[in-house]
Amino acid sequence: MRLPCITDKLTIRIASVNGDSAQSAAQSGVLEIRALAGNEFDRESRLTNIVTFAGCVITGVRSNYNRNSGNKLATIPAAIWGDPVIGIGEDAFYEKPYVLEDHVTISEGITFIEEGAFYNGIRSGIDRITLPNSVIYIGAWAFPVNCKIHIGANVNIEYDPGLPSYNPWARFARAYERNNKRGGEYEMTGW
Repeated sequence: MRLPCITDKLTIRIASVNGDSAQSAAQSGVLEIRALAGNEFDRESRLTNIVTFAGCVITGVRSNYNRNSGNKLATIPAAIWGDPVIGIGEDAFYEKPYVLEDHVTISEGITFIEEGAFYNGIRSGIDRITLPNSVIYIGAWAFPVNCKIHIGANVNIEYDPGLPSYNPWARFARAYERNNKRGGEYEMTGW
């Protein structure tokens, strides 16, 4: 249900926030109130109906997300409700390709992608991921097999050097290292 537009004044009275007076909470930065345009509210509420977000990190997909809703992410945003997104947590989209479009773009400002963040074995619907230059760390098996990854320069990619050469993640990480960690498009091909 969409709320009617407020065209005049809005008064919000807050007595306390977490046991502190509202004035104290506002002065310390705990309480912040800001206006959102209708389209910004729609975008942010749609996004928070899909993902969970804690401490500037996307941590997962909401348990009540309706996979038949047609709501899919094509871009992982730089901010949610005005708070910056700095990372994508471990297993955030693990085995949930129905939440993402075929080509996913990670926004500038995100600095890390943890282990298994987008992994879905070889059944993933994701065929391309574009990373910004701000990403400096990628955890092991962060991306699905049979996916093209556009990556910036000098990213630290976690992998076990003892993995056999036929291992898709090891092939991807070694190809990047052999290319002196230069940015470009790399492919994580199947078994």
